[in-house]
Amino acid sequence: MTQDKQPGRLRRGLRATLRGFVHEYALMIYAACLLAVAMTWPALRYPMHTLPQDLGDPSRQAWQVSWIGHILVTDPVRLWQANAYFPAADSLAFGDSLVGYALAGMIGTGPAAAVLRYNVLFVLAHALLVIGTYALVRQLGAQRTGAAVAAVAFAYAPWRLAQEGHLDIISAGGIPLAIAMLARGHGYSLRHGFRSDRRSAAWAIAGWLVAIWQLTLGFSLGIPFAYVLGLLLIALMLASAVNAARGFLRDRRDRKDHREVAALTTPVAADTPTTGDTPASAPAVTGASLAAASAAGATKPGTAMPATAAKEGPTSAAAVGADAGAGAAAPAAGDTDASAITSSKADAPAGAGAGAGAGAGAGAAKSALSDAVGAPSAAFGASAPAAVAPAGITPVTAAGSGAATSPSPGTAATSAIAAAGPPHAAAGPATAASTGVPTRAAGTAASSETTAAAAAASSETTAAAASSETTAGTTVASSETTAGTTAASTETTAGTTAASSETTAGTTAASTETTAGTTPTASPLTTAASDATSTVTAATASPSTSGAGAGAGAGAGAGGKDMKDTAVQPALDLSRADVLESPRRKHNWLRFFRRPVPVRKKPRWKPLIGVLLTNVNIMGATIFAAVGILIAVPYIRLDDTGSRLEEIQFFSPPLRSLLIGPAESRVWGAAHETPRSTLGWAAEMSLLPGFALYALALAGLFLSIWKLRHRLLLLTALAVTIVLTLGTTFFDGRWTYLPLFGHFPASFDLRIPGRLMLWVTLLLAILAAGAVDDFVRRAEHMAAQRIPPWPGPWLRLATLTPLFLVVLEGWNTTAHPVVPAQPDALRTVPGPMLVLPTAELTDQTVQLWTTTKFQDLANGGGGFGAQKQAELRAKVAGFPDVTSINYLDSIGVRRVLLLSDHIAGTSWEDAGDLPVDNLDIRREDVPGAVVFYLS
Repeated sequence: MTQDKQPGRLRRGLRATLRGFVHEYALMIYAACLLAVAMTWPALRYPMHTLPQDLGDPSRQAWQVSWIGHILVTDPVRLWQANAYFPAADSLAFGDSLVGYALAGMIGTGPAAAVLRYNVLFVLAHALLVIGTYALVRQLGAQRTGAAVAAVAFAYAPWRLAQEGHLDIISAGGIPLAIAMLARGHGYSLRHGFRSDRRSAAWAIAGWLVAIWQLTLGFSLGIPFAYVLGLLLIALMLASAVNAARGFLRDRRDRKDHREVAALTTPVAADTPTTGDTPASAPAVTGASLAAASAAGATKPGTAMPATAAKEGPTSAAAVGADAGAGAAAPAAGDTDASAITSSKADAPAGAGAGAGAGAGAGAAKSALSDAVGAPSAAFGASAPAAVAPAGITPVTAAGSGAATSPSPGTAATSAIAAAGPPHAAAGPATAASTGVPTRAAGTAASSETTAAAAAASSETTAAAASSETTAGTTVASSETTAGTTAASTETTAGTTAASSETTAGTTAASTETTAGTTPTASPLTTAASDATSTVTAATASPSTSGAGAGAGAGAGAGGKDMKDTAVQPALDLSRADVLESPRRKHNWLRFFRRPVPVRKKPRWKPLIGVLLTNVNIMGATIFAAVGILIAVPYIRLDDTGSRLEEIQFFSPPLRSLLIGPAESRVWGAAHETPRSTLGWAAEMSLLPGFALYALALAGLFLSIWKLRHRLLLLTALAVTIVLTLGTTFFDGRWTYLPLFGHFPASFDLRIPGRLMLWVTLLLAILAAGAVDDFVRRAEHMAAQRIPPWPGPWLRLATLTPLFLVVLEGWNTTAHPVVPAQPDALRTVPGPMLVLPTAELTDQTVQLWTTTKFQDLANGGGGFGAQKQAELRAKVAGFPDVTSINYLDSIGVRRVLLLSDHIAGTSWEDAGDLPVDNLDIRREDVPGAVVFYLS
């Protein structure tokens, strides 16, 4: 049978490309471009001959983009020394730079190409407004319908129609797009907060690149955007600090809880008598006994188990702690030793003896490690109590998952008690019995009361827990053993034991191997600590005998002094050589030349954004600020007119301007003509974002997919941005607009507060998206109850109604005047020259005409060179005369081009017919113009 052949790389790449063309954002881009063409029509009807709104600022900005592309290819050093406004320096800084459109400016030459380029950028700027806002609102958590309504409302708000002649103001789509990319890179959304699995450094880098590109388009929008980015970074830093503080406090609380749990599970060091018997009716309840009972899964008769111990179960450290006891084996029935502290007078299950002994021994070793500094005697003083069953009662001791040993009536079940091995103990083998046959553990117990060399016993015991055969007539005896007691000895060594419990399916036999070993050392405390730390613990998850289970629990319970002892340790098989012996390291001489890899500690709390994103933000903010400073240098070098405060006060709109639409709005233009006439500068004060947007945002305050705290935050931000948009209307702007923007030079073009309406519209759009999505969600819920369960045509139409309303309010009546044809003389006459007639509006068209040769030109309109340009026009008003000629000669102008077809009705209407022989200049007639050559 042959497998299907996998597609190759070419086919997989083709499929991925095709899927990309039908992705949500790809479809959104198509729709945004088509909508931009429709909403800006007829911008692309005659894209090489018309400009939107007027021939003033669009002509100048078309020239500006052409100059940037031309000079970066030919002479990048002269970027800011534009050919217009001669001989002024840094003349490109007379308006927003638009350096970000440099690549577009490199395509084509001449006025026709400049006009086409401007119209294409004009349409794409509207499309980018939709794309950026859609991506931002979707990233924040809105659905498709809500994001579409927000994007269209933001891109085609009525107030923006008055700005159609300013490409730098229309080109604001990079602002929401950059914020969306940064939010995506940090894994943040309003609905879900920060999600570490959604982080992406690549998206964060892309966001910073888009933000830098947006800054290069101009400072009129770039400076407020920089403030917003700084505010977001501060909020991110505060959120990271709060997250770190909460993680630190949580870690402290967890450590405190761990200490409390460790205190509850730590055994109490009881003063165990060296002689005498512990009363069988009231056995001591210690941590070892509780852990043993917990590991065995049942409570022995006569022993009370607290709820806290019972809850530990086999998963606690007591269940998987140490199954080994050092230096002692369970005494067999009938065996006696004169030197032993305790003797067994009855036969006991060998498994129980071996398990309990192993557990107590490991517990004593761990206790010795913990208390070696302060209490060496207490480290070996904990005793495992004996749980005695009265005669005639059959004790049932469960081990592991419930396997039990049930002796016959009249048989005594002697509890397993382990004692810590004395110093210098010798190991000895023990006998083992198969399943179902009673066995006796043969071991040697060394006296713990001798101060000289003592022998340690090593017992290997295999107990059959399923057998109920015990020797009849055996006297019930309580085997009492003192674990790890050294009465007068100051030299004590705790042996390490390891028990391995292996269970075969279908049987209840368990084998416990206990090995006790000691090493004589000069310092008993040091030896006890080192031996205790080397204890290897093995625990099986399968059913085991009561001896193995009880020994495991008792050992871990007696030795659990801190919270680290309660951690579940992995099971190890001591029979494997690779576990007991670590592989020998290979010595490689290259390791001396390698840099050591630092071992980093795992943070106790999860950081909010991580180290990588923190570095990306630092680098992104640094580059953003560096680019801003680099572009700001020529703007700062310009002469400050000192009139920015007066201009800010003049352009500050009143509160009612938020309800007045511009003249370019097809819906509200004529309706608001009367209130618009009361505004000081209607073109910059008609700030209506749309009544449909107002209604949707108001509804979003009450019914929304956003959480209440987010709605309140958006409302607060909305109030702040409205106050800033009104400029000096509130408190003369002393505490609002002026501290943030009033100290910048006039060349930064921050004199018009109404342009901050961009942020007001964005916040309203986010609120509106929440309301629209909530409405759509309710409609889908209603549709789910229908048969068939999908929305009907009227319900679908109702969900799209908000989108239709915002599109309708964005319908414009923007004019698209035809650009005058370029005079032939401007293709041939070199500079420096002055073109007559000169005026504020016509000079911007002349700048556009020079995009063929970019010769030096004294003309220039708009921007912040208005004062010098007004002085120029006043001094050349009588040309040709001595005064004007001397002035032009002083500034370096060598030619004057008089356009015969454009001088009608101006002061230069007769300049072409006046004699110039006595003025020491030369005149030459060319088609459509007269050229004056100055000496």
